[in-house]
Amino acid sequence: MKIKKHAPSVKAAIKAKRIPMPSIDASRTDPREPIPLPTRNRPPEVGEARKSQAQGDRAGVKVCRVSVRESALIVSRLQPLSSILNLPLLHMTPHDTGAIAKIWTAYHSAHPTQSSCFLSAHLPTTTYDSMLNLARTNPFFVLPLPRDAASNQSGTVKTDEYEMFYLQWLFHPTSSASSPPSPEATPSPLPLTSSIIFTPLEEFKKSGEWAQPYLVLTHYPELSHSHDLVLMRGEITVGTASGTAGSLANPGFLLSQPQAQLLALALQRFYCAEIPPRTESARDAEERGKRKDALQGFRERPGEWDWTGLVNMAYSGLV
Repeated sequence: MKIKKHAPSVKAAIKAKRIPMPSIDASRTDPREPIPLPTRNRPPEVGEARKSQAQGDRAGVKVCRVSVRESALIVSRLQPLSSILNLPLLHMTPHDTGAIAKIWTAYHSAHPTQSSCFLSAHLPTTTYDSMLNLARTNPFFVLPLPRDAASNQSGTVKTDEYEMFYLQWLFHPTSSASSPPSPEATPSPLPLTSSIIFTPLEEFKKSGEWAQPYLVLTHYPELSHSHDLVLMRGEITVGTASGTAGSLANPGFLLSQPQAQLLALALQRFYCAEIPPRTESARDAEERGKRKDALQGFRERPGEWDWTGLVNMAYSGLV
């Protein structure tokens, strides 16, 4: 499947236990430098959330709890990709898809202390469009997560204990302000920007929309028309002073980085179920159909939904 070619390897990430995070130290001529926005255009909720994340990085500073409802508000007001990357410069100078993908990876790799709270990946527009098609029909789902995401020498994860995570997709229009001029009189709109909020199912059952998200994945499609590229960023929630640390390798966060990678992989397996790989056996095609049916069954018949085989569908070959 094409997305697997572009997205970071989960197995490699588990072995390396290292995924990069952004740092803005470049000059104004570097496309990694964001273009400053007027202060009045910055939603205070976004700025406060990011400030809390930075302050919560192993500094002993108390971090405010943010609920699913509050996260949905923040996500719906996210600044466009042009506030992270210098899109006009990328369009003016010859940057192909591979070069931009390397810039995105490098942008998320320089921070000396917060690299373990971010994920980054990139995927082609056709893959993202297919994911959106399923997500808009099935915006809610549940995924199992191994409680122990440590890997053995072969790179596979061995565990018999799982925690269920509830996920919710959010959609909002994508800004075209930084897009290059289009030769078309009425250019087609960019795909929707999407974010996926993950929270433990038990916590969601108890607190509903006030449950705390553990991970938020955001897809930025601003470059989908010009470069056939959609950029993804994952943000792991910083724990409070009394909160649960993700792992010894990832202290201070509600998930370890390998756990977040596993959730991102499981999401891909279900929401890319309409994309047949170039070489797919009859058995693989059957399994892909089961994943799509699971999304539909959870939406249409939640009371009758069968949990059997969910772990295998999510992590077959890895767990």
